[in-house]
Amino acid sequence: MFRFLTTCAAVYLLVATVAAQTGSPRARRLGTPVRDAGTLHLATGVWTPAAESATGPGATVFNNDAAQPFFLALRRDEKVADFGRIPATTPFAPNVGSVEGQAIDGFQFAYTTREVRGSFGYEVTFYDNYGAQDSPLTREPVATIQLGDLPGARRAGVQASWKVTVNLRNSPYEFILGRDDEGGGSPARFGYSLSCTNTRHGAGGPILAGDPLGTFGPAAGEGQGTNWGGEVGTPGTGLGTEDTLWVQGRRGSGPQYVTDIPNAPISYGSFHLQLYANADQALGASTNIGTNYCDGTASNVLFHDAFDSGDFDGAAWTRTGPVFMEYGGQTWGYQPRIHRGGVLTGVFSTIGKTEVNLRYACRVYDPPVQQWLYSEWSTDGVEWNLIEYFQGGSWWLTDVDLPAGAGQQPALHIRFRFSGGGPAMVGHARIDDMVVEAGSVGHIEAFGSTSVADNDITLVASGVPPEAWGMFFYGSTEVYIPLGIGFRCVGGEGLQRLLPLVRSDETGGVSRALDFTSHPMASSFISDAPTTANFQYWHRENGSNSLTDAIRINLVE
Repeated sequence: MFRFLTTCAAVYLLVATVAAQTGSPRARRLGTPVRDAGTLHLATGVWTPAAESATGPGATVFNNDAAQPFFLALRRDEKVADFGRIPATTPFAPNVGSVEGQAIDGFQFAYTTREVRGSFGYEVTFYDNYGAQDSPLTREPVATIQLGDLPGARRAGVQASWKVTVNLRNSPYEFILGRDDEGGGSPARFGYSLSCTNTRHGAGGPILAGDPLGTFGPAAGEGQGTNWGGEVGTPGTGLGTEDTLWVQGRRGSGPQYVTDIPNAPISYGSFHLQLYANADQALGASTNIGTNYCDGTASNVLFHDAFDSGDFDGAAWTRTGPVFMEYGGQTWGYQPRIHRGGVLTGVFSTIGKTEVNLRYACRVYDPPVQQWLYSEWSTDGVEWNLIEYFQGGSWWLTDVDLPAGAGQQPALHIRFRFSGGGPAMVGHARIDDMVVEAGSVGHIEAFGSTSVADNDITLVASGVPPEAWGMFFYGSTEVYIPLGIGFRCVGGEGLQRLLPLVRSDETGGVSRALDFTSHPMASSFISDAPTTANFQYWHRENGSNSLTDAIRINLVE
């Protein structure tokens, strides 16, 4: 199963505490205004414009957005970490919250870059419950989120600055901060780290924020702009922020503890960050009560070589310029012949899918000097990213996984073009045996009590196709049986469907409350608890059947 979210198990060793050192990241002045990119909904991969941001995540529990005209210049893959506090029942001055755990369902961060969209990404990692003198990088993360296809510069080398809201709701990526599950540290203290995958064309990095003294505008107090510490929407300084950070070098050096960020104009040189919490889950600090197993999804074929049959799929591919269909190729079927200036373009939806794979065979015939076949991908049909270029007199097979930014797109563009110098109609390229496929991200969780007597379990499926019909089902054993374009992972003599059918919402989420007192559950093997029950969600997708992963729940009386 493919995920945007991965949990990193690496634990870094804390080395000597140092003041600002040679080679530490330095603060630089922004050259452009910070623009609002809107909200990225990870459950579907859809972007919501900034004007519609009211439909985003929940209550603001941490707010460090008071603007500073500076950013921290990072090297590629250099990781920088900072910390803050959120409301919790553990006392700390001057604010005390009302719950022990916050179910984080979104966040906002800001950065500046000189890279174009699709050529860079950010890794955002969160850490929880560590002591006042510890680096967040010394603890195991509670969540690591890889973000690709972020807004960038108009062209490489030109600075652009953005703030991005990431909505985790109805996705598998929500996490909890503020619970003292380990009995140590400070339950309200959390850390976060940021790293950028590419700064090739010039300085870029996270934007600094926090201004309690009013150096750049009205004073923005600590905790201001949160649901518990002031009017939401007003600029604020994050509770517990300081002019300190930790830096993890590209080659594993550090983390270094840096005080007084070089070139930073004021104290509280922290980063722009807002955290949002799902108020419905905050009191209970809900967690998945089951154990997931078995990837129930299979690779979904978005396009399969229609050329061999002679049926060129005009709905999926368009031809521009000198592109001709003719008999021949590697398998002696109909396939496209592309001359200089010709372009073959296909557009596919990868919503609900995160890993896109492209396979094809190609050959260039009679190539004049500097004529090449290019394969490229784009999310908007304007800015293109190179997959590969080829010039050769024999058939070449390509099998490539596209970058993460190709997933979760309503319109992923893939094109082939033949370009270069020389006579227009002398050389040409042929393409054959093409397959475009992608993996799904369907995920099931269970919340509530494992006691059958409590009769309080809700199943939640996320990452399924939006507004599609499906159903939950359960059984006593684990199996692995092909079904449609996926795999059924639940079976046994007690296999039962939970009817009626349910329909996913526009974000690809759907839920069902279980009732152990009514049919079929009241008369099934579940009534003999303690026992183990297995659950899965089936749904329609691309005209076929598909499924989420499965979940195992150990039930008690």
